[in-house]
Amino acid sequence: MIRKMKRAAYILSICALVLFALPTGAQKKKTDNLQKPMAGPRATALRVTWLYVAADLTSQKVGRVQIGREMVVAEHNGPWLRVYANTDIELEHESPDTPLIGSPDSTPPPVSGWIESKGVVIESTPSGDQILMGEAANEESLANDPRGPANAAKSARLLYRRVVEMFPNSPLAPEAAWRAADIQWQIQKADSASRPSAKERDAYLREQMDEDEMKKVLKFYPRTRQADLAAFELIDNKLCGDWQGQEKCPGERVRDVRKICRRTSRRTSDG
Repeated sequence: MIRKMKRAAYILSICALVLFALPTGAQKKKTDNLQKPMAGPRATALRVTWLYVAADLTSQKVGRVQIGREMVVAEHNGPWLRVYANTDIELEHESPDTPLIGSPDSTPPPVSGWIESKGVVIESTPSGDQILMGEAANEESLANDPRGPANAAKSARLLYRRVVEMFPNSPLAPEAAWRAADIQWQIQKADSASRPSAKERDAYLREQMDEDEMKKVLKFYPRTRQADLAAFELIDNKLCGDWQGQEKCPGERVRDVRKICRRTSRRTSDG
């Protein structure tokens, strides 16, 4: 009997040691995670920039940051910044049916590395909103040039979005939000017009443009010129492809335009 009690006490002591060790391991894992800060000043690149393993141009490259991609600054070292940068996640989506957020397994994590601070705008950069707005306008101008870079429109859109996200209180935010939404709208509109369904009379039979960003302009910047422009653009999803002599199609557009005109008139008269 005594021998059985000793054996039971021995087993209990082993179990206690195992249970005691588990929190220690969990705590160590938590500590390791804390060594990778994912919160800090947001930043973005104004040009295509390489990420390096160390703050040295001769060190190994770990990735490339495209114009307008979001970054989080973790550390400063002279003219270098250690950042967590999004290098692979695509912020555009091809159609309203495409999920905006992928599954956790398919979403690559931000890449950590060192980047030269030259050509990077941080939330604390003086007049950072104006710098981003100017660069975005320049990229948008290049997008309208047939000889311009292939990704100029996407770069402009990302830079406009960074203005809104990094400097939400900037007086430039409404215009930046509208321009970012409009670039996406025009890209999707051109794609929709190239499809055979574009000639369908009923709007629901055609490829629809994603209204999410336009509606955000209406929601967050009401009674502004940008909200009126967004409301006007939303009419595209209601128009008929081929009117086929139906009176209802132009009539619906006229009613929508009149609503916008009345709202604009009231806003102007209110001063």
